[in-house]
Amino acid sequence: MTISADYDVAVAGASIAGCTVATLLGRAGARVVVVEQRPDPTAYKTMCTHVIQPGATPTIVRLGLAERIEAAGGVRTGFELWTRYGWIRPPLLEGYRHPRYGYDIRRQKLDPMMRQLAAETPGVEVMFGQKVTALLGANGRPRGVRTADREGRERDITARVVVAADGRNSDVAKLSGLPARVLRHGRFGYFAYYRNLPLESANSAVLWLLDPDVAYAFPQDDDITLMATFQTKDRESWFKRDLEANFEAYFRGLPNCPDIAQGVNGHRVLPTDGHEIPHWWP
Repeated sequence: MTISADYDVAVAGASIAGCTVATLLGRAGARVVVVEQRPDPTAYKTMCTHVIQPGATPTIVRLGLAERIEAAGGVRTGFELWTRYGWIRPPLLEGYRHPRYGYDIRRQKLDPMMRQLAAETPGVEVMFGQKVTALLGANGRPRGVRTADREGRERDITARVVVAADGRNSDVAKLSGLPARVLRHGRFGYFAYYRNLPLESANSAVLWLLDPDVAYAFPQDDDITLMATFQTKDRESWFKRDLEANFEAYFRGLPNCPDIAQGVNGHRVLPTDGHEIPHWWP
């Protein structure tokens, strides 16, 4: 059974990008629908270092998210970069027009927050458990989307504009015949969370640019620090032989790097929802 509905804009994907555009368009007077494949409004992206860079801070302020992020324990952060030429430490300044601080907050808090913000916006409707299966329209000009829920029930949503905010492997982009451009970086990544692991930089994220590798230390909400490494693929099989030992050894001796063996009992911590971490990605 097909149910039709008309909107100005249909947004595929209720994550950060989709909820941001929906909120701003709704405030501008547009009638917006956001369709999200996952049925759970509290779902979140796990494969993420949770860093919001300073360039996004004006948008966060405009959305009214800054207060919500800070109330949820999000950390205002600057950046410190170590290179073979020494440290780069931009000053951590406040200000709307030229902010020098970003935010660190885990996606398990940020993603539901973004969806709530969009759903509270007049003119915006958020639909969960709806997968985009087709683009409506002719001559390559979309006039909406067709969605289906897990029981196969279909819905036609007509809209003047379709926004693909459904991730790197976007279904909407494939349906439109616009495949993603992918450039291989030749690295693998691994990260883990630690509790009670203070950084010498306080609330500044630290990046060690080791050429060709890179290492990160990011302060998060709830007194959690995320440690991450990206290394060239030729080291991947060796690294996997003893993940924890090789991960800890990688950071040992880096300038101003905390001793991650001194995190809670020397072990990585699990988030309260029980999702398995640490994370690995090629």
